[in-house]
Amino acid sequence: MQAPGFIFGCGAQGRVVLDILRAQFPERTFYFVDENKSLWQTKINEVEVIGGMEAMLAIDKQASIHIAIGNPHTRKKIVTTLKARNVDFLSAIHPSSIIMTSCKLGDGLMIGAGAIINSNTSIGDFCIINTGAVVEHDCLLEEYTCISPRACIGGRVNIKTNSFISSGAIVRARVEIGKNAIVGMGAIVVKNVLDSEIVYGNPAKIQGRVDKNFDWGKAL
Repeated sequence: MQAPGFIFGCGAQGRVVLDILRAQFPERTFYFVDENKSLWQTKINEVEVIGGMEAMLAIDKQASIHIAIGNPHTRKKIVTTLKARNVDFLSAIHPSSIIMTSCKLGDGLMIGAGAIINSNTSIGDFCIINTGAVVEHDCLLEEYTCISPRACIGGRVNIKTNSFISSGAIVRARVEIGKNAIVGMGAIVVKNVLDSEIVYGNPAKIQGRVDKNFDWGKAL
């Protein structure tokens, strides 16, 4: 019998990941893990929230888990904690996604329904490529980046770590997006975006900067 899988985070991202994993591994049992104690021993979409990290490790000391957290900085903190506990990280890749065989895929990815990743692209660890997003050929996405639904990334684009591309954005070929940057919904990006810049509009222009006080609820 196949060991159960776990999903850390049972919010909207976790529910989407659950459906992807059910399609990917139809015979496997999954549980939610969350540090919010008010959710423990409840069910979300018919899946039990077993408790926090310690409850998961009590079931399986070498657990296989997907981190379903949209905020890249929070996701990174959780990954760092769990790496020290020697768990395995599970990628959630929807069967309807199209990924060319020449692509390189990292660990702990989420690749949503209908996403397309084209030839010779490299996707770093713990990235999110969401529903219907397109990442064209020869792109480099560094770890913890997020490509939101229906975003389109042109060929040979380099997106640095922790950056967030919002829904429906279009990034021109050969552009570089700096680390911790945010590209707003529907933006048309035609030139490089520097570290921690917030850009949106057509063409995309600098509208602010990401700092330690940035409210990620505005982006997620």
